[in-house]
Amino acid sequence: MSSQKTRVFSKEINPIYHPFCLTPLYLTKSIFSWVCLCVWARISYFIKTAKELIHEAYNWSYDQLSSLLHSSVTSIHLTTNLWTAKSWHGYLGVTVTWLSSDFKFREALLSCEHLPYPHTGEVISEELFRIICEWCLETIVFTIATDNGINMVKGIWLLNNNYISSVEHQPCAAHILQLSVQEGLKQCKAVHHRIKSLQAFFWLPKQA
Repeated sequence: MSSQKTRVFSKEINPIYHPFCLTPLYLTKSIFSWVCLCVWARISYFIKTAKELIHEAYNWSYDQLSSLLHSSVTSIHLTTNLWTAKSWHGYLGVTVTWLSSDFKFREALLSCEHLPYPHTGEVISEELFRIICEWCLETIVFTIATDNGINMVKGIWLLNNNYISSVEHQPCAAHILQLSVQEGLKQCKAVHHRIKSLQAFFWLPKQA
């Protein structure tokens, strides 16, 4: 049995040691397989190393930001936004803003996490409270800015009534301006259509 295995093994590896002109296809396949194995091992190593570096960088940044917020900041403002990606996954982002002791504007990203459906005011309120507690900001947060979505407004209202009574809702001025412009453009739709028609008239070639 041992000699049979030896013969089979020798039969498999011997062509590698033959002259290249005798077994070009077998040798090429063997080299290609070996190269692919080496490349995959190297890629796996780099992926693992990159994940470890990202994890270490996140932990270091988390400690630095947490220490900064609790050592020199007396009040903060949060901005949150909820959007849906093309994959139909919802994400909730939260940024923190404050003024430093030398009156310089500072901001940082606290969280950007997947938020499963449904995106109700109750779910948003609980998720915001979890993020605030994770960073231990219950006593220094005083305003939260959101868009004018019903679920976002309700979420801040529930957060104020059920968890942190000092939090006030601040509507996003940019979103209000955007809604105002869109509503104004609706009134100008007829005029806009006439202008486009007039523009097309002058751009199109005229027949004599």
